[in-house]
Amino acid sequence: MIKQHLPHLDDLLVERGLQGVTDFSNHVEHIIKHLIDESDPSTQIGQKVDGSMMVLAGSDPFTGDFFVSTKSGLSQKNPRRCFCHADIEHYYEDMQGDVYKTLLAVFDALVDDPRFTHSYVYQMEVLWWDINQLDIDREMSHVSLTPNIIPYHYSTIHHAKDTPIGLVVHDRYTPFKGEGQHMILDKRSRAYDINVINRNENVTFFDGTITIDAGFRTHDIITIQAALDGLVKPEFYSDLFLEALPKISKYLQKYLRSTLLQDDNIYTAAKAGDSINHALLLKDFVAWLRDVMLEEASKLKTSKGQQRKKDEFNRLHMLMCTAEIESVIWKIYWMVRIKGLLLDHLENGNKLNSILQPGLNYSSNTIGEGFVHFMGDDHVKLVDKLYFTKTHIQHNRK
Repeated sequence: MIKQHLPHLDDLLVERGLQGVTDFSNHVEHIIKHLIDESDPSTQIGQKVDGSMMVLAGSDPFTGDFFVSTKSGLSQKNPRRCFCHADIEHYYEDMQGDVYKTLLAVFDALVDDPRFTHSYVYQMEVLWWDINQLDIDREMSHVSLTPNIIPYHYSTIHHAKDTPIGLVVHDRYTPFKGEGQHMILDKRSRAYDINVINRNENVTFFDGTITIDAGFRTHDIITIQAALDGLVKPEFYSDLFLEALPKISKYLQKYLRSTLLQDDNIYTAAKAGDSINHALLLKDFVAWLRDVMLEEASKLKTSKGQQRKKDEFNRLHMLMCTAEIESVIWKIYWMVRIKGLLLDHLENGNKLNSILQPGLNYSSNTIGEGFVHFMGDDHVKLVDKLYFTKTHIQHNRK
């Protein structure tokens, strides 16, 4: 199934609780196997491409006809799958941005391609939908583009340079009929030949997967394994811990995101391998939580509602005082630290073999948006939150 929400690797604890710790450990161990070239076909690593939008295209399970859509094509109540220009105009013309124009361009580029009517649905990321969005250096056989915020480049030696559309192909699914007109996508597969898909004069296709030719530093493996051993020990998770976590996780996640722009936070410490003051961070979180919940209470219309929100804060505060919530901070710190070590190996050196490269030219040092790890049906993203947050801010200032 297509994941409507792709979690960060280091958010698995706060999003999934104790199961998230197990999932985190499994993902990390599979990624390390990839990096030391002991991978198996059930797990893969792909680029987290910062495209302009995600599109679905393929064969509708109810009619067999070709369609294009955004994720709204998977809606249970009102699926917006478009079989002609009139459908795109009806569903998307009034939407902000270039959604309408993009879907029209993708539809025209793929509607006569027989491979997109053979009982499959492809999930793709749009890189460009107008040739004028590309900066083409014909002398250097080089193309640069910025579909959203992160810049990319690629060589035209093996790829066409003047196609109207550029798409990153992420996944191929088999569609099934659900209730009403609900389309269910299952049996995900990446076992297709991207070179076969590439035979379309209207589209330049890119494969979202990457191949890795790298080892893994022994001392990093030791560091990661020691941390994983501590994370997965059941005795580290008391009943009070498990009671408190789901009640504070939503707020804790928001709080940690709010600290990304601060000079000193859990992410900067983990990236540098520095220690953090768990008690001080917890105290700051409690103060932040009090302000947030009081603001939420002030927006409620009745005094009873306001009091219930205040009582909720008092209960959460008591849980944080009695449960070992400091250990939540410790666990998140080590998840961020481990993710950073994995990203360091993925991003540095000549390890990646990918046609689409981050950066506007070959001397660029941008790391791109990050990566996605596929482990069966469980997908997580590995993104440097500090870098990506700063990139967003710089983009918004421009």
